[in-house]
Amino acid sequence: MARRILDNLRIATMAPGAGREPVDGAIGIKDGRTAFAGAIPADWAGVEREDFGGRVATPALIDCHTHLVFGGNRAREFEMRLEGATYEEIARAGGGIVSTVAQTRARSWQRRRCRGSTRCSPKASQPSRSSRATASPSPTN
Repeated sequence: MARRILDNLRIATMAPGAGREPVDGAIGIKDGRTAFAGAIPADWAGVEREDFGGRVATPALIDCHTHLVFGGNRAREFEMRLEGATYEEIARAGGGIVSTVAQTRARSWQRRRCRGSTRCSPKASQPSRSSRATASPSPTN
């Protein structure tokens, strides 16, 4: 049974009665799962410790969220991840968050131009170079 202690942490557990501020403590890992969060139990004395320098940890927090409004489709990126591609490889292939931001901005511009219209062609909805700079500046990389 493999055990490890992530020590010198500020832990925010969100457990009832834990308070809102992170507290000093450690996280115990046993066979790849969280065994404890807080004070180190006596039976864990002598277990290998890794110092985290006071960083904040949120054990067992699952950041499950979605973005309801975005342009484009990242299905190919998902396939690439399943095939073993790294995020860096996906970005080099033109995917990633920068691609989604660009597609969202393009769609947002089209919707603004076509609002109230029963017909709107993609060509008619593209901003000119001069209006693009003032209406929707793109980020610098």
